[in-house]
Amino acid sequence: MVQGEADEVVDPDEVFRWLDGVQPPVELVRFAETGHFFHGKIVELRQRLTAQIQDRA
Repeated sequence: MVQGEADEVVDPDEVFRWLDGVQPPVELVRFAETGHFFHGKIVELRQRLTAQIQDRA
């Protein structure tokens, strides 16, 4: 799950609380100072997700 901490569409705190109870657990990738559409963060998003995918391969 990828979540911007400044999401203006979906309340991040609601997402974080919901994920606490999800089974099996879901890995959360949090982006500080990031809104719903990841404006200005697309490169970082790609880098972080690519690294996580490669770590699992």
